[in-house]
Amino acid sequence: VDRSIVMNDIRLAKDREDIPSYQKRLIDEQFERLAMYESKLIIREESIKNEESQRLHHIEDMKKQTIDDLNNMRKRHEEDLTIERQRLEDYKNELDSIKYNNELLYNKQKNE
Repeated sequence: VDRSIVMNDIRLAKDREDIPSYQKRLIDEQFERLAMYESKLIIREESIKNEESQRLHHIEDMKKQTIDDLNNMRKRHEEDLTIERQRLEDYKNELDSIKYNNELLYNKQKNE
C-alpha cells in the first residue's frame, strides 16, 4: 500500500509537469484548500477526542459517586434494620417477661 501511494505521488508529480500553467495554479489552489481542510479536520478531531475524554471522565466520576451514595444508603438501611431488630428483640423480651410474670401470678392464684 505504501509503495502504491509513493508510485501514485510520483505519477501525479510527472503528470503535473505536463499540464499548462493555469491548470497547475488551479491544482495548487485545490491542494492548498485540501491542506487547510485537512488541518481543520485534525483540529476538530482533537477537539472531539478531548470532549469525549472529558465526558467519559465525568461519567466515571458520576459512577463512583453513585456507587458511594448507594453504599452509604445501604449502610444506613442496615443500621436502621439493626436498630429495629434490637427494638423488636427488646419488645419480645419484655413480652416474654410479662407472660412469665402472668403465668406465675396465675399459678399462684390457682394454688391459693
